[in-house]
Amino acid sequence: MEASALVKSFRSRVDDLESPYLTSDALVLDWAAEAETEAATRARLLKDNSSTMTQIAVLSGQRTYKADQRIFEVCSALWNGQGTPLQVIHPSHFETQMPRWRDHESSKPTAIMFENNTITIYPKPTQAGTLNLEVYRTPIYDIEELDDEFEIQSMHQRRLIDWVLYRYYSQEDVEVRDEEKAMVSLARFEDSFGMKYSADSMRKQSQRRRHTTRRILC
Repeated sequence: MEASALVKSFRSRVDDLESPYLTSDALVLDWAAEAETEAATRARLLKDNSSTMTQIAVLSGQRTYKADQRIFEVCSALWNGQGTPLQVIHPSHFETQMPRWRDHESSKPTAIMFENNTITIYPKPTQAGTLNLEVYRTPIYDIEELDDEFEIQSMHQRRLIDWVLYRYYSQEDVEVRDEEKAMVSLARFEDSFGMKYSADSMRKQSQRRRHTTRRILC
C-alpha cells in the first residue's frame, strides 16, 4: 500500500478533505513512518537475513563490530554462512561464567553477544570471515513521499492508521486535541501490534526466546 492511501483514510476520518489542509501531508507522513517503526518493533514484523546489514565482514583479531542502528534483535548467526548456528548470548553470561573470555581465540567462533548495537564475537577470530545474521529490524526506508510503500506485510498496513490518529488527537492544539479519542486509537494500535516495551524488557524477552543449555566450545 502506498502512503497516499493512508493519508486519504486519515483525512476522511478527521474530516480534513479540502485544500489547504489543516494538517499537512508532510506531518501525516511523519506519523505514518513512526507508525510503521512502532509496529515493526512491537510485533517483530521485519525478519531479515539477506540485506547488506545482515552481512558483517570480520577481520582476523577483531572481535567487536557496530551493527546497523535499525537492528534491534539478533535471532541467530552463522560463520561463513554454514555449519552450526552460533549461540547468541548476553554479555553477563560471559562475565559470570567465564571471566577470562577475552583471552580466548579461535579460527571458528562459537557465539556472539549483541548489546547497544554492538556485536562481539567469541572467541576472538584468528581468521577473517563473514558473519551472517538473522535479525529483527525496523524499516530500511522512512515513509517520506505519498508514493512511498510500506515495508511491513500488507495485512498489517491498514492498522497503522490507529497510530496516526493517536498522534493527531494528542496534539497540543486545543482545536484538535481529544484525549479520549487519542487513547482509543492507541488501544486499537496496541491490540494490533502489542504494547511498547522498554529496552530492558525487550532484551529479557529475547533471551527467553533463544535460551539454550548447549555448552560453548572454545
